[in-house]
Amino acid sequence: MNGVRPAPGWAAEVEQWGRGLFAVERHPLALRLAARGTLGLMVPLLAGLVLSWPSLNVAALAAFLLAFGDLTEDRGWLPRLAAGSALGALSAASGVLAGAHPATAALAMLGWGTLLGVAGVYGDGAAAIALPVAWAFIEIGLPATDRGIGEAVARGALFLAGGAWAIALAWAMRIARRNRPLAERAAECYERLGEYLAHACGVGAVVPAARNYRPSDETRVRSAITDARALAVETRRRQAAASRPVQRLVVLIELADRIFSLASVLAEVGVTPSATAPPSADGAEPRPTRAHDGAEPWPLAEGARAVARVTLDRAGAAAVAPIAAGLERAGESPAPGGAVPSTSASAGTARDRREEIHRAIARALVHALRAAGGDRLPATAEVPADADSRRRTRSLAALLAPLSAVADRRSVVARHALRYGVVTAAAVAIDAALAPRFGYWIPLTATVILKPYAGSTLTRAGQRLCGTIAGVAVGVALVQIPGGPAAWGLASGAAFGAAIAVLPLNYALTVFFLSAGIVPFESLVYGATEWGTGLLRVLDTVIGGALALAGGYLLWPSFERRSLSAMLAAAVASTATYADRVLGHLAGDAAPDLEATHRRAGLDNTNLQASFQRVVAEPGAAPGYVQATFVAVVALQRLMLSLNALRELSEGAGSAPEWQRLRERVRRGLGDLPAALASPAQSAAAVTEGEAASIARALTRPAGAGLSTLEADRVAWQVDTLRDAVGRMGGAEREAQESGRGLG
Repeated sequence: MNGVRPAPGWAAEVEQWGRGLFAVERHPLALRLAARGTLGLMVPLLAGLVLSWPSLNVAALAAFLLAFGDLTEDRGWLPRLAAGSALGALSAASGVLAGAHPATAALAMLGWGTLLGVAGVYGDGAAAIALPVAWAFIEIGLPATDRGIGEAVARGALFLAGGAWAIALAWAMRIARRNRPLAERAAECYERLGEYLAHACGVGAVVPAARNYRPSDETRVRSAITDARALAVETRRRQAAASRPVQRLVVLIELADRIFSLASVLAEVGVTPSATAPPSADGAEPRPTRAHDGAEPWPLAEGARAVARVTLDRAGAAAVAPIAAGLERAGESPAPGGAVPSTSASAGTARDRREEIHRAIARALVHALRAAGGDRLPATAEVPADADSRRRTRSLAALLAPLSAVADRRSVVARHALRYGVVTAAAVAIDAALAPRFGYWIPLTATVILKPYAGSTLTRAGQRLCGTIAGVAVGVALVQIPGGPAAWGLASGAAFGAAIAVLPLNYALTVFFLSAGIVPFESLVYGATEWGTGLLRVLDTVIGGALALAGGYLLWPSFERRSLSAMLAAAVASTATYADRVLGHLAGDAAPDLEATHRRAGLDNTNLQASFQRVVAEPGAAPGYVQATFVAVVALQRLMLSLNALRELSEGAGSAPEWQRLRERVRRGLGDLPAALASPAQSAAAVTEGEAASIARALTRPAGAGLSTLEADRVAWQVDTLRDAVGRMGGAEREAQESGRGLG
């Protein structure tokens, strides 16, 4: 982090929460999905207007809603869209039949809501596609005026038709640019690498944890590589034979992983020895100064960005030729520029090693540029199909296995499913009983705001309300544009497309564009609307949001901070295994699963960081506990960087016996932490006192000098800091329990 500690107190919590509402994630726009959603909506809608067949509006709405449910469009898109279409048709038909009375409507929504709330056990894709199924009940089934079986069948069939149209659009886009999703993920890896390399080679250290608990640059790079590798596995699995374009993208992803490992060495060892003190007790670090070894940031950072542009066909050979030439020069000779004079052999050796790493990154980027441009591929790298990526059996038992966890009353999914059913049923009852104009916005708002964790629900409510108010104001203005239905259709189509495109960036932005498009869309379908339509949307959003918040905090609430210790324990355990393999390799032992343990530890640390970001958004957490957890997360990230550096610096790192002793002591220093995290309040004393707590400080430097010795010292500091942070977490929890507040 940058040494700035967030101010304590409720005012700081509110400020942090408000800032998080509008934080824009650095992800690519979902342009392909936006095109699918816009075409899915507007083509049937306009056809219905031309043919005077308003029933096509149902098919148009179905295709649009299903696009929202296919944000993870890259994997399992066909079965997901097919299941969403079939269940959506049943949901719409049941909404027609159940909507005759508020009681039956609420009971039917209770059943659908509970069922769809369980979808999360099958992953984010299943949870996303469950939303259009709920919306089909609310937006297509309930508003029907005819409650007969014929109307139910008709609306269900029209929803199926819309689903078929959505599948056709998805299939057509995959035929046109079959490997585009994987290319975008690979390009994102190099975009993140460009940002990381600019820090690693420039003045000022790479920030391992940003201000106000924001994710670090290192976390963003690792997350991008993990996502790209997972998609590569799925893409290769679907192919009968390996294709050259996919093979090229796989190579690019593996090269990105290699470059990231080398860049993490520069980030860790590019500081002067005087700036290597461990983090302070509050997670702040001394501001390091860079050891200027002549490594200019632009050749490497611009090289990574050039790979991203070439991968997406956004740069030609002439545009990247100067960058490629600069990288080739950087890879052939020591980095240009004057090196800092050294008075010791060890400092000279360290400087030489940094220059060697700099040249290795430049050479890897040259390979990546050639691969992205279609030249002869370097040695191919196969994406391993680890345990999480192997083909799963399609038996009924395998399909039902995830549901076993729902039977546990402590299950977060089970509580969320019941809560989701009750809240959405209450929202439907209000809509059906009062029958306000556009009243379906009340349950619709509840379905999208209510999340498994209370903190996420609060954040989503704030984003929904702010986005709705701003979007409605713009939408009312759009209706006043001269041009009538043609202008309304153009405005709503553009707004809806933008709403889907910004889904990966920020939900408040999505709601803003969606609300801006709703008003002219209603004018197009139902005739000119007044400004009161916008106010109705705001009012219904407030009611639906209030219901969701009440349910999230009063009905079996789940707070993610309660499971944070378990996630931290898992990350510590996998990082300890990785440390054992790295140090064992340095000691001369065989480490056949070194890469697999590296990926497992990286994934666990990425998941931990994501979980911590959601915990910060939860109000009411004990500040001392959150701060101590933050220090632990930072220390674990820095430990991963040091281990990566040791892995890259393994040649000439010292004698095997010294590394074996270091291995044993690190094993002892980390080995008891997962158990301590399982019950931190009871284990605080054991963690912070006695010989075990001082293991890290007693770590002996391996024989020899240079960068590997520096990294060994860093490992000691990070283990020490991690142990201290775990002890502080236990102390904070014990204090909270004694005061009767608990952790929430």
